[in-house]
Amino acid sequence: MAAKVKAERSAIAEAEARKARLALADEITARDRQLTDMQQLLATNTEKLAVAQKAQADVLRKERELDEAKRELDLTVEKRIQDGLVGRARQGQVGGGIRSQGQGRREGGADRRRAAADRGFVA
Repeated sequence: MAAKVKAERSAIAEAEARKARLALADEITARDRQLTDMQQLLATNTEKLAVAQKAQADVLRKERELDEAKRELDLTVEKRIQDGLVGRARQGQVGGGIRSQGQGRREGGADRRRAAADRGFVA
């Protein structure tokens, strides 16, 4: 009887060990699957991050280009305004010299009326 009990205990121990090994194998398989899924997710996210960073770099580059173009336009406009003011000042000097010689009286009157209108006076 003791041999029979010992044999049964041995069989039970082997069955429990087998069940434990199978459970452990299942757990390891599940963890391997989870690790593989996480690695794929990491690769996908890394790829998405690279695309987003490239897009952000493109946006920043285009913003800098736009800012540079705006500065160039502002500079061009300011330069043209300055050139126009200098040109008008030169024309005024030349025109003033002509008027002082007795020519262009009609133009002088028109200029005075225009200047008065610009200042808000009605002539």
